[in-house]
Amino acid sequence: MTNDIRNVRDIDWAKWRGAYGPSGSGPHDVADAIEALSAGPDDEERFAEAIELLSSHVWHQGTIYPVTAQVLPFLFEIMDGIPSDTLGAYDELAGFIPRCACSARIATRAKDPREREGSEEVLTALRSERARLLAWTRTPLRGDAVATMLQVSELRSLVLTPNAELALEPRDVLLIVLGQLGEGGLVFDTDVLSWTARALEDLHHEVATSAASMLREAAGGDERPRSPPKLAALANALGRNERLDTVADLFFPLRIPNKR
Repeated sequence: MTNDIRNVRDIDWAKWRGAYGPSGSGPHDVADAIEALSAGPDDEERFAEAIELLSSHVWHQGTIYPVTAQVLPFLFEIMDGIPSDTLGAYDELAGFIPRCACSARIATRAKDPREREGSEEVLTALRSERARLLAWTRTPLRGDAVATMLQVSELRSLVLTPNAELALEPRDVLLIVLGQLGEGGLVFDTDVLSWTARALEDLHHEVATSAASMLREAAGGDERPRSPPKLAALANALGRNERLDTVADLFFPLRIPNKR
């Protein structure tokens, strides 16, 4: 499938189902939404409506649909053409990509074969963007790129093992994962959670060790760590190069402070 925006009208969108049925006309006109996103946020109302269509019809409450895989290549094309100094206006659009990736990974375990087929189509679309995702790690899109790659088994090793193609250090990846977990929006598989736990343990601090235990518990369960706000606070402290003692009260609230 081409991802050239000029050819968006060549696709028979009516045959691709989303959350609310066909995607070819009316309030669920995906082609119109893609054109609006490509045109940019100058028309604020039209741009906002297009973003809303993505999160209500193309992907909805953690569910992907047949139309999802058809839309993703166009979103990559749009994001790739945005000047770095204006990317802030596209934060929600950029974040849509890892959300779709996360839902697709989870759907590979679905009982319904149609869901599994849909998940594979989304993951295939993401695999085909390997070069672009790697390039994004050198831009302000690095967080969304890493979060996406970590959801795709064939791309995950590019992030979790030393790799000259990845323009990030392990600490950068650690901060991205903790930030995503702290927001409570994405979940990661056991490999990612275990890697993150090891990276935290290597910091040799009781706060990091406590957070690592939370992640190992999640890795053995439903992949959803307890207390995302604690992880968010830890990510912020690490990102600001603060002493981890500054967030110790969150992790050890019952501890009696030492009297001096």
